[in-house]
Amino acid sequence: MSPSKDLRSSRPRRARVTASLMLSIALACALSACTRTIVDPRPASSCTTLIPQTLRRPTPGATLPALADNSAAAWPDFANRQTGQLGQANLDKASMIEIVERCEARDAETLAKLTRKPWWRF
Repeated sequence: MSPSKDLRSSRPRRARVTASLMLSIALACALSACTRTIVDPRPASSCTTLIPQTLRRPTPGATLPALADNSAAAWPDFANRQTGQLGQANLDKASMIEIVERCEARDAETLAKLTRKPWWRF
């Protein structure tokens, strides 16, 4: 068998392999265009990591009046200061809740932007 005959017989085979490969690539591209993107709905960071350490510390109570202080104003003054500390503790809680709510809203908005809408909706 001459080398030119081998070359002629391998050309159709090479053309079929090339055509088959090109068809497979085109089919793979067409099928991958029909798939949906996978979205991981978990946020990148936990919302509780946004709460500063100053809000995590307990709010200290008011100092008790000295036992030797028997004045009539000592205990009402203590009660007023303690009520003020309660107001500060409640403000800390409200701040933490607001931080977490804003973080959750941000994550929900980001997820809504990432999810793919059906092709008929614009």
